[in-house]
Amino acid sequence: MSSYPRHLTRDLLGKRLREFRQAAGMSLAEAAEQTDISEAKLSKLERAVNNAVKLPDIFACANVYGMSPEETAHMIELAKGADSPSWFHPYDVPREFANFLELEGAASTLHIYQQEYIDGLFQTERYVAALREARPDTKGGPDDGLRIERQEAVLNRPEPPSIVYVTDEAALRRDVGGPAAMRDQVDHLVAMDDRDHISIYVIPFAAGAHPSMDGAYRLMYFDGTFPTTVYLESLHGSHYENAEKDVRQYAAAFHRTRQPVLAVPIKEFMDENYKLA
Repeated sequence: MSSYPRHLTRDLLGKRLREFRQAAGMSLAEAAEQTDISEAKLSKLERAVNNAVKLPDIFACANVYGMSPEETAHMIELAKGADSPSWFHPYDVPREFANFLELEGAASTLHIYQQEYIDGLFQTERYVAALREARPDTKGGPDDGLRIERQEAVLNRPEPPSIVYVTDEAALRRDVGGPAAMRDQVDHLVAMDDRDHISIYVIPFAAGAHPSMDGAYRLMYFDGTFPTTVYLESLHGSHYENAEKDVRQYAAAFHRTRQPVLAVPIKEFMDENYKLA
């Protein structure tokens, strides 16, 4: 079954169906007539706005478009992936956040800048509980285990993504849940930094102004399968950028922000010169 996130799998399936149809020299109307699938349904499949993907429809397209057995098998794999439930299916997850979870779970590399609080991938249970108390109206409601499963799905999957996480001294000094909870949280960050695929940096107050001061963002890379995507989040909801010029701008800002002149490896930050209160 496809390992791609479901909504992206539907995008890829639609794109491939359109490419095969065009390669066969057929208009949408001609394809509809020969496959015995309505033109409206074919159009929805190609635009990835269909409610469900039916395997007989994929087989019909494969036959009419002249796909090879290997090509047909790949299309069937995509079709199954497009309708398979995601790991977070049991939770009441808003659609916007569900799309983000799918993207994050498929990324091969994550570059994260988060300055106000510890990023969700690295939050401890005590930290999460304290955040819920301070932000009871956060979209999505109580965590109910979602955060921990998310961490498992991303950090402990068979081939986890390469992660570079840059945080700010403010996030480490802000008392979320009390001194003991914060000590546990910082110890957890240091332990996560020991993993081969994770690098965590801190921007000290003394570093002054830097290129990422405008706010948190996340660059998600997909080994060329899907376009690199920037994820932005605010109280008003989520926003994605994948236009090449926008991605370049955020990638350049992240590159400059993580330079040694600004960002300090977390173990170095936690030495005796930077003991937290």
